[in-house]
Amino acid sequence: MSNIVLIAAPGAGKGVISNYLIDKYNYIHMSAGDLIREEIKNNEDLSNMVKEGKLIDDNIVNGLIRKYVENNKDKNIIFDGYPRTMSQIPAFEEILSNNDLSIDKVIHINIDKEIAIKRITGRVMCEKCNHIFNKYIDDLADVCPVCGGKLYSRSDDNLDTYLNRYDLYINETYPVFEYFNKNNNSYEITNNKSIDEVYEQVDDIMKEDIL
Repeated sequence: MSNIVLIAAPGAGKGVISNYLIDKYNYIHMSAGDLIREEIKNNEDLSNMVKEGKLIDDNIVNGLIRKYVENNKDKNIIFDGYPRTMSQIPAFEEILSNNDLSIDKVIHINIDKEIAIKRITGRVMCEKCNHIFNKYIDDLADVCPVCGGKLYSRSDDNLDTYLNRYDLYINETYPVFEYFNKNNNSYEITNNKSIDEVYEQVDDIMKEDIL
């Protein structure tokens, strides 16, 4: 199996790039954020932490990742949002070892901070079909242009929360890429460009190891 870790500031486009890897290169997408949001549906304390842009306790996150990997170890996995801190790396490496897995590529996504802010604070989603749009970019009415469903903004998609998350990324997450960057399987791409140019960068990386 081939596995990828994606590392980026919030709003840098991990979801878009993950979808491209899924469609073209036969990966599945493990989003730590999605796993956490599912977990907090019945946990008010965790819900409040996410709304404030704080990091969730490592033991909770590690447990969610461990369960996911055990259920999907026969697939090509994109690890999106994990490991997010240096303190999660030992557990991550243990999870990989216990399931006879390795990381083949670590990809860091660069983006200008101001562009990322507009992407995050302008993001709206359809509650019916889950399509994502941006009120600063897309020509939107009050309903989803794809299915007519209701559009909504996530509670954590606001400026204050983003700035907290960005500071955490600089102080806690970027060192994770520096750690992995000691190996020869680490790459950087820039997501300030057109989507086609971003895809070209991804293809250049994947050409080194076509599945």
